[in-house]
Amino acid sequence: MDGTQKMGVLTSEMAAGAGIVIRDLVTHGDSRGALYELYRGGWTASPPFEQWNVVRSDPHVLRGVHVHPNNCDYLHVLDGNLLLGVHDLRPENPGDRLSGFIEITGNAPRTVYVPNGVCHGFYFNTPTTYVYGLSHGWSMEEELGCHFTDPGLGLDWPVQDPILSDRDTAPQHDYASMRDAWISAQGDTE
Repeated sequence: MDGTQKMGVLTSEMAAGAGIVIRDLVTHGDSRGALYELYRGGWTASPPFEQWNVVRSDPHVLRGVHVHPNNCDYLHVLDGNLLLGVHDLRPENPGDRLSGFIEITGNAPRTVYVPNGVCHGFYFNTPTTYVYGLSHGWSMEEELGCHFTDPGLGLDWPVQDPILSDRDTAPQHDYASMRDAWISAQGDTE
C-alpha cells in the first residue's frame, strides 16, 4: 500500500475533496406518481454530456476498475444497487489520493459525478439498471484499467470472485502503469 487514504463509505463532503459530486435527488410526488430531476448542466464541472447509456448488470458482476484520460462520468441507478469504488489518481503525494466507496440504489435516488482522473469500478449484488453519462463519446482509447484487487487502489471490495469481463480479468495495466498512462495522456491533451 502506498499511503492512499482508505475511507470506507464516502460521505458527500469526503468525496467533494476529490471533485466527486454526490447529489441526493428530491422526489416530487402526488396522486399521479412522482418526478425527480436527474440532471442539470450546472450540477457538474464538466461540459455537457455527449453520450448517455442505460446499462443492465446481473448480480455478482464487477465492472472495472477503469480511469478515463478525458471523460467525466455521471451515474444514476434506476433499480437495484451499485457499489461505486473510487480512487483519485491525480495527487502527486500518495497520501493525498482518496479511496472509498459510494452506495447508489434505486430506492434512494441520487446521482454521482466522477471527474477525469478518478478511477472507478462498479459492483452489483443484485440485478441493477443504471444510467451512465459520458462527457465525451466512449472509445477504447478512453479506457485505462487495472485489476480490482490491485493494492495501489486502496479498495477493499466486499467480494472475492465476482463475474468480470475478459478485459477486467486480465487488464492491460497494474496500478502504477495505469497511473503513468493516465498522466502521459494528460500531456497529450494540453
